[in-house]
Amino acid sequence: MKKLWIVFALCLTAPSAKAYFQPGLSQSFGKDSYRSTNAYLQFGSRNFSLAPEFSMYSDKTTGGSFKTVSARAGYDTQMFGLGATAGSTLSHNRYSTVFGGVDVAFTLSATGGGMHRMGGAGRSGAPGGKGLARIDFGGGILHIRHKVESGGSSAASELGQTDIYGFAGASILGARLSARLTVPSYSKDPKSSAVPVPSWVPITGHTPGVGTYPENSLHLKAEWPIFPLISPFVSYTRTQYKEIQGGGASGKTGALAAGVSLGLQMLEVNGSIQRVSVNGGSDKNFVSLGAGLRF
Repeated sequence: MKKLWIVFALCLTAPSAKAYFQPGLSQSFGKDSYRSTNAYLQFGSRNFSLAPEFSMYSDKTTGGSFKTVSARAGYDTQMFGLGATAGSTLSHNRYSTVFGGVDVAFTLSATGGGMHRMGGAGRSGAPGGKGLARIDFGGGILHIRHKVESGGSSAASELGQTDIYGFAGASILGARLSARLTVPSYSKDPKSSAVPVPSWVPITGHTPGVGTYPENSLHLKAEWPIFPLISPFVSYTRTQYKEIQGGGASGKTGALAAGVSLGLQMLEVNGSIQRVSVNGGSDKNFVSLGAGLRF
């Protein structure tokens, strides 16, 4: 492992390499005193990239903040990409997670540029391509271990969650369309009394984390760069949930978001509003603002 990091560092510092450096920060607000902060840093050179990330979330029920640290290392060419992710949600209220996974992506593009796949892993904007030139597709696997530490007379409980996902994206006459389907499996029945009740499970395209286990999730997104600097976008995420211990009924949510990103030469800012509809419950609204630098 040490040798791999040395090779990666040499690639970043090679004189002929074209290096880049992209820090960013985003903040979200919502109902029930919901607050979340996400800070990230993406840098790389040649075909290699590394993206450490830190996020924290709280609302009126959490008694403090859940904090998550992670990093993704990637290798990308014009036609092919590989990535590996690892991280952890630090222990809070006796609940914690560790996770890791890999992803792969392919691009069918004769003239499109860029190395970030539409709908895939990573956070940077999708490449535009030209006309019908660009199609991206791929998938990945992410394993999460949920754990609730023992307290009093109760024993520690654990659950393994394995997310398998596939994605596809296309640039059609300037519009960027993408879809991502995630289907988890579990090491135990989530209704079992030996399974920890989750405190925060992140879902792609869903602003707040959820306190239950998903059964499947579909994320759709469309973006239109109608002006040289302005790109409005809309997304919709539909998630079905498992029934968990305690008799909580399984249900579903629909998260509809609309926003705009403004890309300047060295600065990108974005903002969005998301409305989450809960089956059998009240709707919730969330506002997100973010900014990133590009060097």
